[in-house]
Amino acid sequence: MTTIAFVDQDPALAQSLSGSVLSDYSADQESPWTWHFMETAGELLTHLQMERVDCVVSDMQASLRDGAQLLNHIAIQNPHTVRIALSSQVDAEMTLESLHATHRFIAKPTDCETVIEAIHRSLALHQKLSDRTLRSLVASITSLPVLPDIYNQLMTEMASSNFSIEAIGRIIESDISLSATLLKVVNSPYYGLVQHVESPTHAANLLGVELVKNILLCEKVLSQFKPDRRNEKAISELNTQARIRGVLANRFARVAKFRKRQIDHCQIAGMLGSLGDLVIQTGMVDPVVDENTTYHADQIGSSILGLWSLPDPVVEAVLTQRQEASPNGTLTVAHVLHALRRLDALFANSDRMPNEKFSMADALPDSTIDATLQRRWFDCYCDFHSDLQQAA
Repeated sequence: MTTIAFVDQDPALAQSLSGSVLSDYSADQESPWTWHFMETAGELLTHLQMERVDCVVSDMQASLRDGAQLLNHIAIQNPHTVRIALSSQVDAEMTLESLHATHRFIAKPTDCETVIEAIHRSLALHQKLSDRTLRSLVASITSLPVLPDIYNQLMTEMASSNFSIEAIGRIIESDISLSATLLKVVNSPYYGLVQHVESPTHAANLLGVELVKNILLCEKVLSQFKPDRRNEKAISELNTQARIRGVLANRFARVAKFRKRQIDHCQIAGMLGSLGDLVIQTGMVDPVVDENTTYHADQIGSSILGLWSLPDPVVEAVLTQRQEASPNGTLTVAHVLHALRRLDALFANSDRMPNEKFSMADALPDSTIDATLQRRWFDCYCDFHSDLQQAA
């Protein structure tokens, strides 16, 4: 049985979800849902003392204790509970305060289908990442390897009297390990920023050069990594593809008219999508545990990002990016990264640049994405790679 608690003073949500809507959906689940509607944070806290709750959906204006405080409290006292925030534009300050304690945000006004899908996606994701063997496998990874040339570029720029924070940001974004490490720290409560961080460059601007330098040195991000020539080439290629995928994911999200937060999530997912490949390539993790257990790179990468408290939409996108079937449901970050991966695979073994001989339907034959949007994504992809070829 999966228990869900809703905390919202507005009766509209309870009215729309109560009755047959939740009951019908729950009946189709492997673990049936049971739910409670509460008007105040105090009611929920009392309930949590008596009963386990698997998912909390809280309005950011929950009375007695505002939504931000409530979610932060649950994150500490009940860390395994999935936490979803309902927020409107006027809740911006509290939304920022709860950034590190929230798995998903849902903008208000909303509808019951959106809320139910968000709950389902987060519960399913956390279930997939609850594998104890997998979590144990990645738990020891506290630092990531960086190619010496990139690390030296970064240290040189930060030591310069004429350093540029923009240049520092660009160097960080050119490397999966540096990007992942900085975003890990920014998302941690200790270094947590009371502001939405949209990219490693944004994080560097907010933190400042000295703090960025101290963070990377303290995190021991280099890990004394000395790759052989073959490994160095492979990792360099992973970094190049990650940078390209981050840019394209951002563009796809803008074409789809995503909200700002979703656009940022798309770019981060694109940049960090190859994290699992990186740790396998460098020998930090052996994906073969025993003769019966082998983990895919995306399981490993998403598990690391989940442990490091990156947002659920980013973790979900990384986990599902190379799955055989296209994602279902409302258009999300996962759809963007999956489409990019399919396009990459379509052209990977071709000596031709993306062109009119192919179509988005070749990459996404089973997709439910609107045909017009598919076409625009395909054109965006082709134009980007054409520009790259001309610039080479």
